[in-house]
Amino acid sequence: MVAGEAFPGGDLVAARVAGALAGLSSEGRVVVNRAYNEAYGYASDFVGSAHLLIGLVADTSNAVSSALRERGVTVETIRQQFEQITGARWQESPRYIHLTFSSHAKAVLIGAADIAGNTRSPMTGLDHLWLAVSRAEGAIARRILADLGHLSYAEELCAAILPPDVT
Repeated sequence: MVAGEAFPGGDLVAARVAGALAGLSSEGRVVVNRAYNEAYGYASDFVGSAHLLIGLVADTSNAVSSALRERGVTVETIRQQFEQITGARWQESPRYIHLTFSSHAKAVLIGAADIAGNTRSPMTGLDHLWLAVSRAEGAIARRILADLGHLSYAEELCAAILPPDVT
C-alpha cells in the first residue's frame, strides 16, 4: 500500500490528538466514527486522512460536502480514487483491534482544532475539518481531492464559510 508523503513536521503528541478529539462537535464525532469504519473495511492498520475524507463526504448536511456532491464527489468516487492511489481493496477486518491515527490524520484533527480555536469556536466542526484536509500537505485525502480536480473548489468553499483571517 502506498502511503502519503511524510508529514512536514508539527507537534502530533497524543495529548494534542486527544484534545482535538475531545473538542469535536457531534457531527465531527460522526465523521471520525465513519473514518474508523472505513479503515476497518479496508483492513487498514490505521485511520488515515482518506478515511476522514470519506467520513466528511458522507455527511449530507454540510455545505462543503453538498457542494462537492453536486460536482460528482461521492463516497464511492473517493473510495475509487483511494483504491487507485493505494492499491487497497475492501476486505473488512475483525473489529477487536484498536486503530491508531496516521500522522496525516493526526495533523488534520489537530489542524482543525487549531482552526476552531482561532475562530473562537467552542467546538471543532465539519468546516474546520474540511479546511484542515484541504491544507494537509502530503496527505492522501488532499491528493484525492486534487486528482479529482476539486481541491481548489473545496478551498474556495472553506474560504466562503470561514472568517478571512483563518483561510
